[in-house]
Amino acid sequence: MAFSMIAPIVFGVYLGKYLDAKFDSKIWLVVLSLVGVFAGLYLALKDFIKSE
Repeated sequence: MAFSMIAPIVFGVYLGKYLDAKFDSKIWLVVLSLVGVFAGLYLALKDFIKSE
């Protein structure tokens, strides 16, 4: 369950850093980090509800 929450966050952060460096901006890291957090919460809650 922890990996299903950590993986989207880490992926979002690294993709955001890459896109920020490529396009010389600061918004991608923030946006994709938040998307990763929400995706991680969604996956964790989905697994938690399914396991009951």
